[in-house]
Amino acid sequence: MSKITIKEDRDFLEAQRKPGRQGKMGGMDRAWVEKETRTQQRRDDDGSRAAQESQAFAERQATVELESSTSASSPEEQDVIASPAPKRSRRAPSQKKIISPQVSADLDRTNISDRKAAHVLLPFAEELGANTRELSLSASTINRQRKRHRQEKAAELKEKFAPDVPLTLHWDGKLMPSLTNEAVVDRLPILVSGEGVEKILAVPITDGKAEPTANTIHSVISEWAISDRIRALCFDTTATNTGSKGGVCVRL
Repeated sequence: MSKITIKEDRDFLEAQRKPGRQGKMGGMDRAWVEKETRTQQRRDDDGSRAAQESQAFAERQATVELESSTSASSPEEQDVIASPAPKRSRRAPSQKKIISPQVSADLDRTNISDRKAAHVLLPFAEELGANTRELSLSASTINRQRKRHRQEKAAELKEKFAPDVPLTLHWDGKLMPSLTNEAVVDRLPILVSGEGVEKILAVPITDGKAEPTANTIHSVISEWAISDRIRALCFDTTATNTGSKGGVCVRL
């Protein structure tokens, strides 16, 4: 008894130990039974009603199919019924892109960013009376167009450049301002010269070490397909370029 901490449980146990055992078992809850009976009856009624509706629908469907199969109709009427009306597709009107190769080159030459170009070109188009809703002048569109024009121009220059004279390959690392931030990066201008020929091939970013520099130069001259025309090398006399074991000129 001392282990029972709940007073109600202790009182119940004491009452059970007394003679006559107070309390009795109650009968079934009639209210709950009636409620459950009504609930089950509603479920049965709903099920029978759904079955009747399903059967009636099936009978109506069979009747419609029978009538449609027995009814006579001309071939023209059947064609009209069978062929649905064509749907008209609504396509959004295509927007005009005004970033031509010349405009893209001028934006690059004047060092105008894509966002600034969008701000500048929009009022110009409005002043010229153009419908700006028909023009694609977002910064992302301008960026894509400028990249595409640069790639096309680079491919055109490489295709047209076919010198037939011996060439001298020049390279020289320079610290130059970055195009994306205020940092300074090590760039490697690569160009060739010859009789009546002066061409800048690329200005890639390098780390100034011999092996990456040699790999970059070799990749550039391979892209321009002028390896067989190079007869001389021109470079600064630094250890990176002139090293007898691992210099750039030795690796090339």
